[in-house]
Amino acid sequence: MNASIEPTPYQELGGDEPLRRLVDRFYDLMLCEPDVAEVRDMHGSDTTQIRERLFDFLSGWLGGPSRFIEKHGHPRLRFRHRFFRIGVLERDQWMFCMHKALAETPMGGDLRVRLEQAMADMADALRNDSHDAHGCGAGGCASAPEHAGQCGC
Repeated sequence: MNASIEPTPYQELGGDEPLRRLVDRFYDLMLCEPDVAEVRDMHGSDTTQIRERLFDFLSGWLGGPSRFIEKHGHPRLRFRHRFFRIGVLERDQWMFCMHKALAETPMGGDLRVRLEQAMADMADALRNDSHDAHGCGAGGCASAPEHAGQCGC
């Protein structure tokens, strides 16, 4: 029997050092890119703690050490982000920075594609404000604009 174990994305990336560089580049871009003001304002100017939290989260999410869970418990991403308005604009600004950071981080092309898709799925799942769609998103509002007046939007 020849059982092979597939490497985790964390291992494919190269472990802690490349992951730390990815996270740092992501936040560096967020702090300096002029077109991401809304998402930048959510994070504030001192990104020291949030860098560490994203590093810890991504470590476990990518199949490496479960640092975030050890320090903070289950990630509960939607719950932890509930105080921030996250719509299409904020999602797209976050992804703009992540896309650039991933593009500047050395890794195999297949891994980059998988990470970009996984990050995009995660960012989209965090959306909690659909006012940029038709209506408010409550009930059938977003999919049926004729119901928009029923929800008060």
